[in-house]
Amino acid sequence: MTLGPLFALLASCQTGTPSAPTASQLPHIVLITLDTTRADRLGAYGYKAAKTDTLDALANAGHRYSHAYSPAPLTIPSHISLFTGLYPPQHGVRSNGDGVLREKQHTLIRALKAHGYTTGAAVAAFVTSRSWGFHHGFDGFFDAIPKTKNAWLGERNAEAVIDDALAWLDDTGTDSPVFLWTHLYDPHFPHRAPEPYASALKPYDAELAYVDDQVARLVKRFEGLPTLFVVVGDHGEGLGEHGELGHGLFVYDATQRVPMFISGHGIEPKVFDSPVSLVDVFPTLFKHLGLPLPTGIDGHPAPHDAPLYMEAFMLEDRLQLAPHIGLVQGHTKLIDTPTPELYDLDTDPGEIKDLATDDGDRLAALKAQLKGLDYPGRGDTSQLHLDPDVAAQLEALGYMTGAEPSDAETAGRDPKDHLDLIQWSQKSERLLRLGKLEEADALLKKLLERYPNLVRPTTRRITALASLGRADEALALATTASARHPDDGSLTVIVANLHSKAGRWTEAALLYRKAVAQTPWAGQIKTRAVLSMLRAPGEQRAALDLAETYIEADPSNTILAGIVGLYFLKTDRVAKAMPLLAMGAKAAQPLRMVNFHLGAKAHQDGKMDLARDRLEAELKFHPSNFMAARLLKDVLVSRKDWAGMARLASRVLEAGPSAEWSRIKAQGYFNQVDYKA
Repeated sequence: MTLGPLFALLASCQTGTPSAPTASQLPHIVLITLDTTRADRLGAYGYKAAKTDTLDALANAGHRYSHAYSPAPLTIPSHISLFTGLYPPQHGVRSNGDGVLREKQHTLIRALKAHGYTTGAAVAAFVTSRSWGFHHGFDGFFDAIPKTKNAWLGERNAEAVIDDALAWLDDTGTDSPVFLWTHLYDPHFPHRAPEPYASALKPYDAELAYVDDQVARLVKRFEGLPTLFVVVGDHGEGLGEHGELGHGLFVYDATQRVPMFISGHGIEPKVFDSPVSLVDVFPTLFKHLGLPLPTGIDGHPAPHDAPLYMEAFMLEDRLQLAPHIGLVQGHTKLIDTPTPELYDLDTDPGEIKDLATDDGDRLAALKAQLKGLDYPGRGDTSQLHLDPDVAAQLEALGYMTGAEPSDAETAGRDPKDHLDLIQWSQKSERLLRLGKLEEADALLKKLLERYPNLVRPTTRRITALASLGRADEALALATTASARHPDDGSLTVIVANLHSKAGRWTEAALLYRKAVAQTPWAGQIKTRAVLSMLRAPGEQRAALDLAETYIEADPSNTILAGIVGLYFLKTDRVAKAMPLLAMGAKAAQPLRMVNFHLGAKAHQDGKMDLARDRLEAELKFHPSNFMAARLLKDVLVSRKDWAGMARLASRVLEAGPSAEWSRIKAQGYFNQVDYKA
């Protein structure tokens, strides 16, 4: 029995009714999610080559679940299932980019806060950042992910994550119970572990060894403190099994079976062989703590004998093949595709021998169980209205929300009948990721000769051609594809982008406006439409009218507001500029000079506190803006704020020499603005 239930039992003996433990009786909780981590690559799960001593020690000292499953082989839906206790059909996020963790959703984090926990999180990748709602319910949330050209590739290493986690603990203290979530992304492709790990081990194993040593730092911080460690993988990695290089396509055990163990305060070593799911973490943890179990969820306290559901829609999204839907009951797995598959996981853990033909009774029983769950299919995702910032990140991939056109030659067919397509698609994606553009283009050309109507491989080849400097070929391919699929917003945007890069602003503006009509929630496309019109001959007045219409309809498009505000200021329309600049300052990453001009206006009006705050904000986001530094110096001197002056001097020295000053001086309209005009 854990100490949590023991406290509850003692209380019930005194009052006659069950009572949950108080905050002072609860242990600290450290949740560690290991991205892209297979169970069978940890030493505690039998992998001889593993160098995962810290994780193995935690697993062997606690409750280890030998057959734990992810409900989806992608980070966003699997983490939402972990925190809500709901399968993807229930919480509604079926794939990366489908949606976000809703602010009012009942989650593990909110439930722990209600019982007195202080909550903090440090995460490693864009896919677990606040863009997807993962910050809801946390008192401290650290997601300083380095910006990359493709936001989806943004990540940081485990050392940076653990540094943030430890700093938060130092600031917060551990006198009252804390719940700390750390998400570690390193085992994700590409596998580039630091030395000495990279030289000593195979790439994937090296990443796990590096992560293990970083976990050790966190474990050490809680030495001597009552602490529960909860460690889970969000999904696994194909590593070539069943023809899957990465994850997201299939629901075989290579990507679905993950480590899961709970260790520490009041837990005795024990191994559970009955299958469990990530949706079971929430109720299982609350059972250990002696807290009231959550209701209205799919998960159960482990161990249990309920069937486990899993799904993967990437094949449908990208290639229009039938999705992989799975159900595990006991140690039997059904994969429900047009030609279903059945595996006995006890005798065939590699899922090599398909029993569907030989064991019709068991197949029928599992299909009936799956049907009984009555989970909806993915359905039409074309009307997902995401936050504009989130939509912009999707657009950065070259994708728009929405399903593949339904006339693709593969629509609804069994993946097993198109393994060549799946292999070519995966390999081309990896070649592009590794910068091997010529090889990627050759492979994509071969793929499209056989499957000419598939949009996503087409967009991938357009990207390769453009990156190779073959802009005319890219435009020809994009134009043909867009004509074939006129309702596909992603293709419209790609053609517009190619015109934009070539300086054909009129053509680009027309296409961006068409894309806005196709995806009216996509703020970044509206911004591109306006920018193209501002650059097109004779379109400036129409561009500003259109921008004001867009902003009035969607005030959250703060980037567009900032752009238009700066343009109005440049053309001496101060009264129209300032409200738009104030909107632009609310952006997650305001444009350069937006806060500067707001600060300069406040300075001119004698509002020195406001001027200081605006100029500080400008330097926070654009530290090399020496115009802002110079004006902030004047504000601080007028206030006799010598400590602020010292901080400013350090900041300017840290920013170092830059061409920024010359660039700003060259833009004369920024230097002489009469804000009272």
